[in-house]
Amino acid sequence: MSATLAAFLSACLSACAGQPTPVAAQVSGTVIFPPAAGVAVFTARVNGQDREVAQASVTAGGTYQLTLPADLTLTAQATPDLLGDSVRGTFQSVTCQGPLTTQPAAARTVTVGGGRFLIGGSVTATLTPALQAIGLQAPLSPQDASIRARQLVLSDRALTIAAAQTCTFRQGDRTLQGTLDANETLRPGWNVLETTVRVQGGSVSVSIGAADPLTPVDWLYLPSTN
Repeated sequence: MSATLAAFLSACLSACAGQPTPVAAQVSGTVIFPPAAGVAVFTARVNGQDREVAQASVTAGGTYQLTLPADLTLTAQATPDLLGDSVRGTFQSVTCQGPLTTQPAAARTVTVGGGRFLIGGSVTATLTPALQAIGLQAPLSPQDASIRARQLVLSDRALTIAAAQTCTFRQGDRTLQGTLDANETLRPGWNVLETTVRVQGGSVSVSIGAADPLTPVDWLYLPSTN
């Protein structure tokens, strides 16, 4: 083998061998509350355009089993949406400042954060990640709350997300100060990204984590106004 060919093969192996190929994945959960059996179509913004990612049959009781595709041909760099529309919608506005980094910077991701629900081929509702109430330690006030939402995120490689931000949250007639913290590594392929929001004592803390292996993801059925 020539020295030139050996050098080429060495460079190729160093640059390419470290990235596992994402594979198809299975995830389950519940649609809360469908009026009947139907089809859930899940969408994401891929390379700047809204795109259908996958669909699943939903039983009359709301349960579904979803096969997520292995490859969405990601060509644009993107940071996962850490808050998501359902969490963001609990506040009138959220403004955050401070460091937010993803390593490696060249990683490509896509977040599945919603969809639509069809019965008999007609769209009857939109879908958004369901908020789940989780425990808070006492003492509590009537305005204390703790919620969690899960989103599906595809990453083309192992991706570390680090954030230490200060945020302002508007909720009704209240302006709350708080933080958003993340220190999590997504694996290559599909991940469940968890956003947990705690409102206690007049302040808000948002923490970001990842569930591994994939855990159930629930969706809220919001009747369509069309």
